[in-house]
Amino acid sequence: MPGAAGIYYANCIRNFGPEGKFSAQLSAAKRKQIQIQKAEILNRPPPPVLYAAAGVEQEDSPWIFRVVTPEGKMIRTAVWNGRRNYEHEFPEDIIRWVGGDKIAIVQVHSPVGVNLRSSLQLTMRLSKDHDGVIHWARDTETFQSIIKSFVRLDLETVSPPELPQNWEPSITTMGANV
Repeated sequence: MPGAAGIYYANCIRNFGPEGKFSAQLSAAKRKQIQIQKAEILNRPPPPVLYAAAGVEQEDSPWIFRVVTPEGKMIRTAVWNGRRNYEHEFPEDIIRWVGGDKIAIVQVHSPVGVNLRSSLQLTMRLSKDHDGVIHWARDTETFQSIIKSFVRLDLETVSPPELPQNWEPSITTMGANV
C-alpha cells in the first residue's frame, strides 16, 4: 500500500497491493516522511517532534486541549489517567489546567469508540453548562484512546490559563456512561 499510512500498526496485519502482492509494513521513518509530504501538500507546518518530558511520566503530564464549540465558545479540556479503576487520584491543581467558573470532572469508563462513545461530543455537550472539562479516564487504555482521538482531530494543545489568586470555581463531578 505505497503512499498510505494507517493509524494503528500490528505485526499480525498484512497489506496487499492492487495486484494481490504482499506489501511490507511502513517503517516509522517512512510514515514520518509521508506525514511531512502531507503537510507540504496541505500547506501546513511539518508535524512536531514529540519528546518525553525529562523526569515526568507521560501519564502524569498535563494534556490540555483547546476546543471551540459551533457557537464559538472556547473552552479547555484536559485528560487525566486514572490507571486501574480510578486508583490514580488527580492532583489538587488539576482544575487550574482548564480554568473557568464552572468545571466538569467526568469519570470516563470506556475507551473512545466503544458503543460509539466520543470524548469530543461529550465535551461539546458539557460546554453548554461548563467553562472547562476534565476527562478522568478509568484506566490507561481509556486515557490513551481519549488522547489519540483529540490528537487525531488535530485539536490545539494549550497551556493552563492565567488565573487570579482568589479564583474559586464551581466543580461538578459526574460519570459518563455514554
